[in-house]
Amino acid sequence: MRGGLTASELEKMFEKHTAKYAAFKGPDGTQIEYLRWSAPGGGFHWMQFVRMGWCLFVAGDCYEATYAWHGANNDLDWIATTHIGYFASKCRASPVGVPFVQWSSERLVERLVEVFSDHYEGDIDHNLNVVGELVQFDELGGWSAAESGNKFEWDTWVQDNGYEVWGSDYYECVPVGTELDVCCEMHHDGLRRAMAWLKENKEGPYAEEAGVQVVPEVPQPGDADDAAPGPR
Repeated sequence: MRGGLTASELEKMFEKHTAKYAAFKGPDGTQIEYLRWSAPGGGFHWMQFVRMGWCLFVAGDCYEATYAWHGANNDLDWIATTHIGYFASKCRASPVGVPFVQWSSERLVERLVEVFSDHYEGDIDHNLNVVGELVQFDELGGWSAAESGNKFEWDTWVQDNGYEVWGSDYYECVPVGTELDVCCEMHHDGLRRAMAWLKENKEGPYAEEAGVQVVPEVPQPGDADDAAPGPR
């Protein structure tokens, strides 16, 4: 389910970036972390991460998304160590919905080849059935629909012909042509690189004097004049 970016492409994308970090507690004690990952003076592919308790909000040049770890108060240092698949599974909102994936006809064709190949076994009768499925799939225009690059066209073909090829359990046999969205990849890799940059430069949570700041309570209407001023 991995997307289409290579490690070298991601490295080049963020090669001039530096990180800025702040941590504090809200008036109700919620732990909040802010992290900005960008090239000095601006540029492309900048992003900012805001973690509030168990929610992570990402915004910037790589689009927006929300990730959540319900019941766990995981900090950015820990989140940055997670596997990309696990990280993506925690997405709760993105520009393309949930899950945070994109359609890929190339990936679909690869998985179809895998499906037909994996179905071959030692039994000759079984293999003849698989060959029959493959021939019928081709005759009904399955490859054309899969290679069209149009998800709607593929979904329509499955609705109209899936039963003819795979029988009543065709939903289990038909692979989905999706892969991880590149923006989700950038969010994960950007966070990982930003935290590594902070650690290497001994800044943010890795600085010797690192500590958690407490934001004063925001005065409410009617509070005493000497109430602690809140953030503006």
